[in-house]
Amino acid sequence: MKMTKKKVFVIALAVCLVAIISMSSLAWFSDSKQVQNDFFIADTDDDTADDIFSIDLWENTPVDDLDRDGYEYEDILPGDSLRKDIWVKNTGYYDQYVRVIITISDRAAWLNALKDVIGSANADQAAAQMIFNGLDLSKWGAIYNNMIDEPNSDELVYVLYYNSILEAGQAINVFKSIEIPTSMTREEAALFDNQFTI
Repeated sequence: MKMTKKKVFVIALAVCLVAIISMSSLAWFSDSKQVQNDFFIADTDDDTADDIFSIDLWENTPVDDLDRDGYEYEDILPGDSLRKDIWVKNTGYYDQYVRVIITISDRAAWLNALKDVIGSANADQAAAQMIFNGLDLSKWGAIYNNMIDEPNSDELVYVLYYNSILEAGQAINVFKSIEIPTSMTREEAALFDNQFTI
């Protein structure tokens, strides 16, 4: 069968027509969709009743002192044990890691009173155990203070990290009382300028 230019042209035109129809069909039946998911981080400053992550920190006081927001001690002597029973509770819905920051005024006076342990191995832990009676180092293993790092600070700052995860609803004791070093001399006590705060 002999192909003439006319037949070739007609076949080529038919092929182009089929291609055009196919492309228009594809375009006609094409579709696109987009799905967007928004993720919101829980706000720890949320003060509504359904907090997701929250903790409660309090000082355990005797029944007759329930209205008290802290204690004031007078006539403190070396070796005195001053009640300060601190607790932390996970009041959120999920288990949490806990860090407690304790700030003590009169840093220079404390450093002078703790001079026997400063520079020793595990000075942070040794000083913490001298000050905080009942601090369980098996529970609060990671301890940092600014004894050496911040020489211009007016405060002694302790940062305690709880070794485990605090389960939702669980409460733990941080320490029971503040201990005044028995070795504190009259001159060292005078550096406190008659008072300190925790």
